[in-house]
Parts: sequence; structure tokens; C-alpha cells
Amino acid sequence: MDLYVPSVYAWNTDASGAEAPSNDKIKNSLAAVLARFPHLAGRFFGVDEHGRRYFDLNDAGALVLEATASASLADALSHDVPAHVNELYPKADKVVYQNGNNVTAHHHVADGKSMSVFFVAWAAAVHTRETLLPTPFHDRGVVVVPSRLPQPAFDHRNIEIGNFSVHYPEEFVARLKARVGTRCSTFRCLLAHAWKITAVRGLSLEEFTQGQDRGELPWLC
Repeated sequence: MDLYVPSVYAWNTDASGAEAPSNDKIKNSLAAVLARFPHLAGRFFGVDEHGRRYFDLNDAGALVLEATASASLADALSHDVPAHVNELYPKADKVVYQNGNNVTAHHHVADGKSMSVFFVAWAAAVHTRETLLPTPFHDRGVVVVPSRLPQPAFDHRNIEIGNFSVHYPEEFVARLKARVGTRCSTFRCLLAHAWKITAVRGLSLEEFTQGQDRGELPWLC
């Protein structure tokens, strides 16, 4: 998909009692981790004869812009989230709130699972000052497949994607988890709730629907 995907990450300093990491620590850790993720430090270079983008792994780095807000993310999420959520995503690679930040990356560079690995490595560098996690594997030669693959019969590149936002109050999520009877992540509880809603819809056997786990990504709920 030809679009930039923003992600907001937050930490609850009130609950943990720990101080949020400084801006310098976040930026220094990013610089250390980017050396192991060259695709995120490269630049788009052009378009090939098939209309596909390609990029140059030139170690140009990632643009970091800092913008400080007097409010916290809790204040921003206390009202109508779907109507205002895009205000949290300015066109910058890093935006620092009192207890969170925003990271924007292009979907052509990395998908959800790859970005999750990057965020885990970045967080480890912030908290431990170590970047000795497993290095991502970039050798495409071992996964080369013949070019005689089936071609799609529809123009999948021009399919429009719509955004639908739902805000679940903390009390509702707590009640869902209490009904499980064992430790369960917020995302899995909400996914199970969505499946129950799907069952109530009474879809016929010919109708298709699905849900995605996405490798337990750290969604902001």
C-alpha cells in the first residue's frame, strides 16, 4: 500500500511511578538501532517499469522533528477519538508528548510485523542501552522464487481502504478480561468480542469475514 502509517506509543507514568525517558535518550537509542535496520534509514529512489517503488540503502538516516504539547495523551484521548485522532499524526517522524510519541513510516518499507521488531529493538535500547538483539535478516537470495507466479485478476493496487475507529472505555475492557478467567491481552479480548458480534450478525456460509492478530502489535486501546 502506498501510504504512510502512523503509530502512537504511550507510557503510563502515573501507574508505574517511573519517569518517561528523555528526548535525548530516545534519539540516541534510535540512532543506534537504525544501523541494524538500513531500510528505515534509506531513501525512495524511483519507480521501476512495473510501477513499483524501490529505495536506496544509503544510510541517510531518519528525520526527527520534536514538537512539545502542554497536554498529555490522556487529555487528547478523553473526548471523541475518531473525530480528532488524525490531529495526533502530524507529518513528522517523531512527535513527543508528555507521555508518548508518534512514529510515521511508509508501508512500502516495512509491514506491521517488521515494524514491531524495530520498535521492540528501539525500546530495548532505550531501557537497557543495549542493541544486541537478533539482527534482521536481509538476504533475499535465499527466498528467491520463480517468476511464474499467478497474476492477480483485479487491480489490487487501487483498492481504497477505509478507517473505522472504536473507543472502548477502560471499565468495559476490564469487565471483558474478568470474564476470561485467565491472563489475556487487551487485543485478544477485544478480538474475541468482535467475533461474538460477528456471530450475532448471522452471516450466511457464503459470506466472508475475518479478523487479524498481527503478531500481538502494541495497539493503543
